[in-house]
Amino acid sequence: MIHRLQKALSEFTGTFALVFFGTGAVVVNTAYTAAGLQPIGHLGISLTFGSIVALMVYMFGPISGAHINPAVTLSFWLKKEISALDSLFYVIAQFLGAFAASLSIHILFPEDRNLGMTSLSVAEWKGFALEVFLTFMLMITIFRILAVESNRLLTGVVIGGIIFIEALVAGPITGASMNPARSFGPAAVLGDYTHFWIYVTAPLLGAVIATFFDRLYNLITNEE
Repeated sequence: MIHRLQKALSEFTGTFALVFFGTGAVVVNTAYTAAGLQPIGHLGISLTFGSIVALMVYMFGPISGAHINPAVTLSFWLKKEISALDSLFYVIAQFLGAFAASLSIHILFPEDRNLGMTSLSVAEWKGFALEVFLTFMLMITIFRILAVESNRLLTGVVIGGIIFIEALVAGPITGASMNPARSFGPAAVLGDYTHFWIYVTAPLLGAVIATFFDRLYNLITNEE
């Protein structure tokens, strides 16, 4: 049986990697552009986010499930697939991992005053609605790929793929966070919590709606 602290360490490491490489790509892209060099670009940043999540799923999925996102943990707690105590350990580890990653980037690039922080380019209500929808789609994708045993080997590719697509489309609008911990890291290090409430509440709401939708889907299919 896997120890609770081992699971928490996996969540810390996975979230650290997500934030370090994901937001790190944003920071490096800014630095390259300022230096007149070929930047990573929006496509490259989106691919980085999707790829690192896919890798973390394969690395830490067998240990903790590789949630690396409090919204994901909330969904699996609502589905009674993880205990309340494990959920608490997971969420704490995720926030600590995100903060440690952003602090590391800040140490490496002290001149950067953004650190890949999520921000809105639209009205708050539009940003909130979009983050709810993005998280909903992420969770439905996770539920559906895990529902079919024969597809388990594709889990990382599929989850990473949906994150890549969502980041590519919605990145310029909201940052395509879908993850309170991912948004917390840069905000906490910089002390800038502008619109942070959106990046906490919207993903959690999206996760709750997706969990209800998945339960309804299962009820319908079981009846048939």
